[in-house]
Amino acid sequence: MEKESGFLYNADKKELLGTILPQILRDLTLHGECTIPVDTANIVNLKLFPTLQDPAPVFEYQVPVAIRDLRALLENSEWDLALQQIVPFIDGVRYVKRISLEADVEIAIVKKCVRQLLYYGCVTLIDIFLHSNIYANTPKIAVLANDPKLQAECAVYISKSGHAPPSFARIFALYCSVQPSLRMSDFCVVYSESLTFIDVRRFITFGLIHGFLRRVHRYPICIDRNLPGSSPPQQQQTQQPQQQPQQQQGGQQKSRPYALSTNSPSLSGMNPISAAPTSTQPGGVGANGVSGNGAGASNGAGGNVASLTSSKRALVSKANQLEKDVLRMMDGGHHTDEICSKFLLRYTDVESTIQMTPNCFAVHK
Repeated sequence: MEKESGFLYNADKKELLGTILPQILRDLTLHGECTIPVDTANIVNLKLFPTLQDPAPVFEYQVPVAIRDLRALLENSEWDLALQQIVPFIDGVRYVKRISLEADVEIAIVKKCVRQLLYYGCVTLIDIFLHSNIYANTPKIAVLANDPKLQAECAVYISKSGHAPPSFARIFALYCSVQPSLRMSDFCVVYSESLTFIDVRRFITFGLIHGFLRRVHRYPICIDRNLPGSSPPQQQQTQQPQQQPQQQQGGQQKSRPYALSTNSPSLSGMNPISAAPTSTQPGGVGANGVSGNGAGASNGAGGNVASLTSSKRALVSKANQLEKDVLRMMDGGHHTDEICSKFLLRYTDVESTIQMTPNCFAVHK
């Protein structure tokens, strides 16, 4: 504008600054933007864009919950191809690692995409919902008590489809009844009548999104006590499974001394035949390839027995290594959600490890 018309150089035009600048300030303050005609050829168009803070890191055990219509955003603008691939899997139930597996996208890319959605206020992050979870109230519950608009939104969000929203008095009483001494399974039993037409998952999700509920995490701690004449708990847990299974009296196999189940998702990729017992074989053939009458088994049968034994050893070895890795994370700095998502374990598997490992316990915080 200065090049074309000498706006500041020309004294007559420069006098317009006294009118234009206050108008710019007023419009930007009130509306965040301004459109001011200067002359027949020039218009001042200004717009303020908010400075967004960098989002917190995204972890693989967190669950992204959409707080805006992501599908509408995809239709009305051009998004990154990776975002387009993972958005259909953001449903408030799947956690980041599960989204990565089901969408067939690398976990690092999924984390970046979710972080980008966080940056623009499209999603928020909550914890994995399980009925074994424990929750507690926060002081922000007072906001719910004093905000009629939030109360109406809550009633619609948590009610089951096809049913009228419950009264706010019932909803608020339920939120106040959430306490660290109750697991969600116990909470549902105690307040089953009040929860008849309420979706428990959405009930908890709404509280987490708005900050008047918080998750009480369970942190396993395994203390490695190297007492004289004794081995660490990890060694005690893993020494016996390395030995070859032996027959007990009556032909029964010894129970497996390690805690993690062979049905765990992390072990599900093994050959199903490896789960069969190797102490006795059909037709009276023992694990050493000798039949019940003392005669040597055929080469085919011997090969099958060797294959079974090898597969069983591989499964036991994998279970032992998995349990070692799990025990290493039980240092009080990793909660059960993180351990389960990292190794794709069930919550019951981690709890079994805590209960069966000496000097191992859990704290809540």
